[in-house]
Amino acid sequence: MKKTTEIDNGGTTIDIMSADGSKIKLSSGYCLDINFDSNGQKAPNTHGVDMFDFLLCTEEGYNAGLLRNKEMPFDAYFSGCGRTGYSRTQLLNECKSNQLYCSGLLMYDGWEIKDDYPYKLK
Repeated sequence: MKKTTEIDNGGTTIDIMSADGSKIKLSSGYCLDINFDSNGQKAPNTHGVDMFDFLLCTEEGYNAGLLRNKEMPFDAYFSGCGRTGYSRTQLLNECKSNQLYCSGLLMYDGWEIKDDYPYKLK
């Protein structure tokens, strides 16, 4: 597979396909949305399994239900990392019921997939 980069017509989204098949989608708005898909177009395309979502917000403001600030500009979607004081147990339980929280659990665990991670990664 060759490396490719695609930019949408509006100029707000960039899709980057790597040689290993993983894909990073960058969408610019109030913040930079960073969507990582470990196997690109291949199934299952499921959050917490092969897709993980993050935000980079360099200005203070409200986005995705969480207050962003200059001191902590990078975070996982819906994670509350460093903001609401979620414990690992809370993130693990949230990940089980809403897979968008799994990116926060991954960050909390120092980018390591622990033995009790609720999904098999693809």
